[in-house]
Amino acid sequence: MLRFIFYCFIILLFACQKKNDMFDLEFTQESIFLNGKGQELYSDFQLSVSKDKRILVGFDGARNILDFFDVEKEIFIKSVSFDEYGPDGVGKPQKVFYFNEKHIFFYDGYHLIETDIEGNIQKKILLWKKHSSIDEKFVNNDNPISFPPYFPFIYRETDGNIYYARTLYVDQMIHKSFNSKTSIIGRLNWQNDNVEDLPIYFPEFLLQKDKYFGLMYHPQLTFWKDKLVINYTPFSEIFVYNLEGKFLNKYDVLSSKTSNRISGLPIASKDNFDKVFKNFYKGPKFYSLHYDPIYEVFYRFHEVKKLDYQGKTLQRDIYLMIMNENFEVIQEEKMPETINNPALCLVLPQGGLLVGVAGDQVREDHFTYNIIKINKKK
Repeated sequence: MLRFIFYCFIILLFACQKKNDMFDLEFTQESIFLNGKGQELYSDFQLSVSKDKRILVGFDGARNILDFFDVEKEIFIKSVSFDEYGPDGVGKPQKVFYFNEKHIFFYDGYHLIETDIEGNIQKKILLWKKHSSIDEKFVNNDNPISFPPYFPFIYRETDGNIYYARTLYVDQMIHKSFNSKTSIIGRLNWQNDNVEDLPIYFPEFLLQKDKYFGLMYHPQLTFWKDKLVINYTPFSEIFVYNLEGKFLNKYDVLSSKTSNRISGLPIASKDNFDKVFKNFYKGPKFYSLHYDPIYEVFYRFHEVKKLDYQGKTLQRDIYLMIMNENFEVIQEEKMPETINNPALCLVLPQGGLLVGVAGDQVREDHFTYNIIKINKKK
C-alpha cells in the first residue's frame, strides 16, 4: 500500500512539473545551400542579427572572402573579398568578427584590424609581439591580448569597449602561478586605445590547490543590461558583475536532472593528458548563457556523458535550462538527438534559438542548423 501511494505521489509530482512549464518548445531543422562552395571551406560561421533579419556570414580563409546568406530565404546573397597585402591588407586572419558593414574585425594572433564592407582599413593595432620592447604600445608578453575560441569577441559600439580573456593565465596554467587576485578578463577601448584588467577573478571552486581542472578554467561571458554575466564549464554557479568588473551577485542555478559540478583531478595528474581529457568530457559541462529579450529569459545548455574505460562516449544527454531574470530555473528539458552542437547557439530576433549541428547531421555544401521555437503557454 505504501509503495502504491509512493508511486502515485511521483506520478502526480511529474504531472505538476509538466503542467507548470511556461513554454512549449518546437524543434525544426533547416539548411542553406552554400552556393556550391562546400562547408569545409569555411573556417568560421557567424550569424548577424539586425532588426528582423538573420544574415549568415561564412569566412573562407583560403581566399579572404566573406560569403553572406539570407537565413530567412535560405539563399546566397553575395561574396566580399579582402586584400591580403597592401595598404588595406588584412593578412591571413585566424578569425573574423562581423558586426555590421561598418565594423568588421580581423584577428591574426598579433594584430586587430577593423575594416568596413568595402575593405577600407579603419584602424589597426598591435596586440602582441614576441621579443618586443616592454615599452612598445599594446605589447604585453606576460599576458597578451588575444581572442581564444572559448571566449566571445564582444564589441560594444556604444562605448567602443572590447572585452577579452586574459588568456595566458587561463590557457597556460601549468606554467603560470595564479591566485584569488589574478584578473581573468580585460578591456580594450577601441576609441582611445586604453587597455585595462578588470577586477574579475577566479571563483574559489577553481582555486583549490590540490585539484586540477585542465580545460575547464575558461570564463564564459554574456552581456545583459549593462552587466557582465559569467559562468564556467565545470559547475553550475553564475556570477554577475557591472561593466567595471565590480562583483554584484552569485547564483547557484541547480539542475534537477543532472549533477551540478565536476570533480577536479588530483594535482599530481595534471600532466596525464588522458586523465585530463576523460575528466573534461564526462561532464557535467555547462555552456554559455544566452539572453532572450523577447521572453526576458536566459537559456543555458549543459550535458553529461557516460564513457567506457577507454574514454569512448557511450551516451550523451543534453539539457536546456530556462531561467528568469532572477536566475531562477523555470523550465528544464532534455533535448532531442538533433540538438548535438550547443556550442553554436544564437538567440533569434523573434525569440527562441538557432543551434548548430555536428557529426552525421552536417550536410556537405549546406549550412544545417536547428531552430527551437519558444511558445509561451496561455
